[in-house]
Amino acid sequence: FLKKCHEPYVIITSGDAVYKMDYNDVLEYHIKKKADITVVCKELAPGEDATRFGTIKMDDSMRIQEFEEKPMVANSN
Repeated sequence: FLKKCHEPYVIITSGDAVYKMDYNDVLEYHIKKKADITVVCKELAPGEDATRFGTIKMDDSMRIQEFEEKPMVANSN
């Protein structure tokens, strides 16, 4: 579908959540970085159950190094 689509940008979000976010800010950041893909995430507070979410680990330049979908034991928050 995306390869046949003529839209310059596409937003894909989780189907099991409701978002209150200005996607214009995300799009501006994405364009500024000349990124192929931009992932929006948030750090959970210590003690919050991260196993309900996909978790990521990033390097110092904010690039994703690991992703795990709803891990049994979360190694990241």
